[in-house]
Amino acid sequence: MSQSTPIFAYPHFLWLLLAVPLAAGVWWYGQQQRRAAARRLGEQSVLGRLLQHVNHNGRFAQNLLWLIALTSLALALARPQWGTQTQMVRQEGLQILFVLDVSPSMMVSDGVGPLNRLEEAKQTIATLMTALPQQEMGIVLFSGSSHLFLPLTRDHATAQTLLAAVSPNDIPRPGTAVSHALQTASQTFNHKQAIGRVIILLSDGEDHEAELGAAVQTVQEAGITLYAVGVGTLHGGPVPVMGDDGAAAYKLGADGQFIISKANPETLQALAAQTNGRYFAATDTTDLLNEVGQLAQSQQNGRLQTLPIERFPLLLGLALVAMWLAELVPQQRKTAVFPHSIPVLASWLFMLLLGIWLLTGCTAQRQMAEAVAQGNRAFAAQEFAAAHEAYALGQAAAIGQMEPAYNEANTFYREAAFEQATDLLREVVGRGNQPQVAAAFHNLGNGYFQRGEWGEA
Repeated sequence: MSQSTPIFAYPHFLWLLLAVPLAAGVWWYGQQQRRAAARRLGEQSVLGRLLQHVNHNGRFAQNLLWLIALTSLALALARPQWGTQTQMVRQEGLQILFVLDVSPSMMVSDGVGPLNRLEEAKQTIATLMTALPQQEMGIVLFSGSSHLFLPLTRDHATAQTLLAAVSPNDIPRPGTAVSHALQTASQTFNHKQAIGRVIILLSDGEDHEAELGAAVQTVQEAGITLYAVGVGTLHGGPVPVMGDDGAAAYKLGADGQFIISKANPETLQALAAQTNGRYFAATDTTDLLNEVGQLAQSQQNGRLQTLPIERFPLLLGLALVAMWLAELVPQQRKTAVFPHSIPVLASWLFMLLLGIWLLTGCTAQRQMAEAVAQGNRAFAAQEFAAAHEAYALGQAAAIGQMEPAYNEANTFYREAAFEQATDLLREVVGRGNQPQVAAAFHNLGNGYFQRGEWGEA
């Protein structure tokens, strides 16, 4: 919703408005003192003839203009804002949450390397953190329950230090609450930003079948990209436990045999398939890194931040015009009024035209900002048809402005309509030095790349 009620960025400056009635009082008191002094000098008829050339109305108008200027300056210092506009914020385009299984089966060593499943998963996370330093990343741990272990951050050095200490002891309750973990991750994302959101689930897939349906629904409703990373092997291995004497042992079944935990990649593959994601083996880190890296590049269109429109220039302009007009007001009456009326009338005409021009521009900017904000909301919700309609209204409201056209080009890009995206971006980059030109060139290159036009890219 557009901000229609004025707000003030520096409301403490509004205290300066108290100077306006104070100045008016000083002016009125001075007038009274001058009149009293004049009455003491002689008769009114004599004074009237002596002061007949004094422009009393002009003095009143001059003081009134100075009061208007003072009021306008005080309001301008308070930085009034109303209406909204969008601003492009360049940013690497992903928020990534690792959902890490820390159930007891993750301590299994499958005999294919020196690491157990949990350490292999932690190594995969550390590799991605090192390779993608500009992305916001966080960690959710789950077993029989789940909790946010590390909020979204770009401080990957600290994140890796904390990651190294993760163990099944962080969630002692046994089980595999994968659906609850995905819900925890979904609630952690900042859904107000038009930015890519990715969950990377790292697990052996064991005992996930019962929660598969709920997990799929959680991811689909949130519009999140999910990658499932499987650790462990089909051959499996015994589940380690701590013996009564503190020595390492393995879990035994009712028959006295070792309980063998086997990875279940089929469950993870099904989860990825039903959420339009992909499955990777933990041993295939290169493909996972390429996939996430390409997604990050596709999201580098920046994010749009809605900001209030600053209105102090209007008040500052009004103050300057009022001070200028105050200096043009004649102090004495002249028999030939017409010559002195010309600058006054011209000044008032100028102020009127200036006001009309500013109000017209503000109305167009407000209509464009409202349309762009509506389009941004639709874009964030992946309602691309509604986004196109809103951005078209924005272009019609403020012809020549880059913002709505740039955003519509990004919408075409997200729809994989690369020809329409590049056509519109070519038009955008030809509109001069507006804030989105550099970003538009970047996205235009991406569009040509997607079309296979390497030379143009």
